[in-house]
Amino acid sequence: MIAAPVLELSKILAERGHAVEFATNAGQEEWAKYCPLFQTVHSFGPGPSDEQTEAHYRRMLSWNPSDGLSSIMESKYLW
Repeated sequence: MIAAPVLELSKILAERGHAVEFATNAGQEEWAKYCPLFQTVHSFGPGPSDEQTEAHYRRMLSWNPSDGLSSIMESKYLW
């Protein structure tokens, strides 16, 4: 599970007395069920489509930092 490190950190924070809330894209709220210490779960709505995620991945693979940021600005706005 991708969220496992976040959930582990949340557990530690809760043990230290912090109020822990979970915010994620729609469809991923079920991750919170693995960590019952969350007091509130927030949904940001739908995340990127599979096509948008793939295009972002391809842009990041082809990006050359010496060319500046203009070629990856679409990904920056998406994420």
